[in-house]
This record gives sequence, C-alpha cells and structure tokens, in this order.
Amino acid sequence: MRKPCCEKKETNKGAWSKVEDQKLTDYVLQHGEGCWRSLPQAAGNFGEDEEDLIIKLHALLGNRWTLIAGRLPGRTDKEVKNHWNIHIKRKLLLMGIDPNSRRSLLSPTPTCNPNPATAATSLLDLNLDLTIAPPPNQS
Repeated sequence: MRKPCCEKKETNKGAWSKVEDQKLTDYVLQHGEGCWRSLPQAAGNFGEDEEDLIIKLHALLGNRWTLIAGRLPGRTDKEVKNHWNIHIKRKLLLMGIDPNSRRSLLSPTPTCNPNPATAATSLLDLNLDLTIAPPPNQS
C-alpha cells in the first residue's frame, strides 16, 4: 500500500488558507481535474517573493540547495533545485539574463582585456541585503 502524498515532513495538514484555496481553484480552472497525487508538483506553488529570494540566494551561495532551502520554510533542497532548473533558469533566460553569471545576454562581450568599469554595467543589479522574517499571521 502506498503512502498518501500528504505524509511528508513539515506538510500542513490543517485547514487551508484563503490563498491556498484560491491557488487550487485557479489551478483546476486552468488545467482541469486530474490526479490529486500529482497536483502539488504540477502546480509548483512557488510565489514571486520566493522566486526572488531563490535568485538572490543563488547569486550569493551558488548551487548550495540545502542552504537555500533552509531560508525557505517548508521547502526541500530538491524542490528548490528542481524549481530553479525547470522554471527560474528559463525565466531569467527569457529576460536576457545568464542564470549562472547574472550577466546580460544582450550586451556585447569584450574581445580583448575587459575593462572592469564596463564589465560592471552588464551585471544584473542584485540587492543582496537579505532579511528573514516570520510568516505573516493568517486569519
């Protein structure tokens, strides 16, 4: 007998919040009904704020997924790594940003000795002033 998908460590088994209800409703309206076991993985459930934090932490820590996931409550290193590789890298590429170097893919690359002053202009302006706060109270 296989275990239900909700028997994962740190999974909220209580009542759903209004935000979670809306995410589920939106997902079913967009993708239709299907297999409940695959829903969480297919829906993704990463918010824009989480993606921004992952990008900033990746710029600081590289591929240290365990350290990055440690700053995202309820996320595993595998979830974060998969989300980075499947969604965030593609998103950055579509924005014209190299996900590994965070340099613009649109600016020309120097052919001889690069000038540090001009090289700095091609870097993505990342604010790495990271803060950690408890989640907001849910009513």
